[in-house]
Amino acid sequence: MTAQQPHGVHAPDEGSGERRAYASPVCHASEFELETTVPPGIYRAIVEHAAEAIIFTHRDGKIRLWNQGAERLFGYSAAEALGASLDLFIPQHLRHAHWQGFRLAIETGQLHGPNEALTTRPVHKDGRKLYVAEFRLGAR
Repeated sequence: MTAQQPHGVHAPDEGSGERRAYASPVCHASEFELETTVPPGIYRAIVEHAAEAIIFTHRDGKIRLWNQGAERLFGYSAAEALGASLDLFIPQHLRHAHWQGFRLAIETGQLHGPNEALTTRPVHKDGRKLYVAEFRLGAR
């Protein structure tokens, strides 16, 4: 076992053919060696069926990807969310600050606090206030 492995993870013997398994919410691509190319359909299925809300927007702030986790968290179906603005779940009183930060991120290519957790306060379709821990991955 190496010093960087999580507690309780068995290190495969050299040449044994075993693959590593990590019980961690964050994995780094360099930890995995793919012997073949993973078909794009597999990636899409993973994203669509993930328990976590995964949302992708275009530079214009329009939602382009809305998975089942986002449906459960926010209450909107993909049909309702796709093509809509992020204003769909951003409270009115937070929109100005959101769009200022959004435009700055688009212009600079940098997120405020990349690779750090951030608590956001979106609104569910039924009007309930949500407190969501958002984790953004981005280049510095």
